[in-house]
Amino acid sequence: GEWFTIKHLLTARAFAYAVAIVVLLSARGELAGYAVVLILGMIVGGGQQLNVQAWADYFGRASVGTILGVELMFGTISTGGGPIFAAWMYDTLGNYNVAFSIFSGLCLLAGFAMFFVHKPSPPLLRQRT
Repeated sequence: GEWFTIKHLLTARAFAYAVAIVVLLSARGELAGYAVVLILGMIVGGGQQLNVQAWADYFGRASVGTILGVELMFGTISTGGGPIFAAWMYDTLGNYNVAFSIFSGLCLLAGFAMFFVHKPSPPLLRQRT
């Protein structure tokens, strides 16, 4: 986080997540499995810290608790809903390819969104008269 901007780290993490999912889809053999575990381990290991750092940098440290509360609501829904969606796709199609392709596409979309996001301007301070 000291060598690169948080925006670039979050973008790289989203793209790496998408690549890991594609590697998982095409994994044939033990070596490919290890590659996926290695990539996902690095992504997940520092992921939460990057989010909190981004929220603090973009919106101020006083807002982190509120933002974390809102994010956890959506994060819990997606974390719980993702496996249910993947299982439904497996039951419907007989494999996970479509579900994981959708997950990979969403990671790519998130990466592009993070790359183009800008820090909000600080609010104007009202002058006392």
